[in-house]
Formats: sequence, C-alpha cells, structure tokens
Amino acid sequence: MKPILIFAAASMLLPSFATAEFKLSELSEKNETKRRKAFTEWVSTEEEKKEEYGRYERKGQFVIYMETSEKGERRIYEDNPDGFLYNFWFLYGEANFCKKNKELRKKGFVLLSASSYTNERSQTLYQGIWVSKDVEERMQRVIRRYGISQATISEDHVPGKK
Repeated sequence: MKPILIFAAASMLLPSFATAEFKLSELSEKNETKRRKAFTEWVSTEEEKKEEYGRYERKGQFVIYMETSEKGERRIYEDNPDGFLYNFWFLYGEANFCKKNKELRKKGFVLLSASSYTNERSQTLYQGIWVSKDVEERMQRVIRRYGISQATISEDHVPGKK
C-alpha cells in the first residue's frame, strides 16, 4: 500500500512543475472594433516612436498594450490620472523577457499585457507592460474593456518550454 501512496503523492506534485506558463495577452474578437479605434497609427522609425511617446506622456497617458509587425509598432494608451508607476520593455528574446519579468516582480511590478513579434530572421521577440501591484486589479478592468487578457509568466517558467 505504501508504494501506491508514494506514487500518488509524487503524481500530485507533478502538475505544479508542469504549470510553468508563458501566456501572452489574448485579444477577443468581440472588442476588435473598440481596439482598432483605440490603436495609434503604425510608427516605424525611432524618431516617430520618441515623438509619439512624448505626446502621450504629456497628456498624462500610458501604454496598456502594444503590437509590432513589419509595419512598425502601434499602441493603445489609457489615462493615468494618479501617475502610478509602470514599465514597458519590448523586443526581447524569451529568456531575456522572463529575466526582465523576474527583475520587475522583485521591484513590485506585475505583467499586465504582452505580445510577440516574429521578425524577418524568424526570431520571436516579446514585449510587455508591467504596472505596480497596487493598481493591478484596476488595470485588469481597463484592458478587459478592450478585450485584452492579462499576460502571465510563472516564476518557474523555463524559457523555450511552453
């Protein structure tokens, strides 16, 4: 009987190792029109990006979701009336993206949204937005209005394994 119990106990532990996840934000079809209206135009040069970021920051807004394609980059911005802290990082390989997530989690941030882009060299690069934990629930409601799910990277995720 003991070997069966040990096996059962061991098999109960396995799912915790198998739950390491790397989940990007998903976009619902239901809110596609709302997102399309909210997205900025595609910007492709560093100068255009810098100009865009400054314009929205001056208006007290911050990025809640971004996408990259061969056309460039586009974003959805939202008001930031409280001036809370956020970070965004883009176009990292999976290992560096996971490392950045760990660093930011230690500083009190949580991943809000993330997307990926496969470049012309077939490299998949990731980008994400992190917000301070104290506004996570509020920001979840904001991204849900646009049909964007929260992205997650579990602490024990091993890059390259999904």
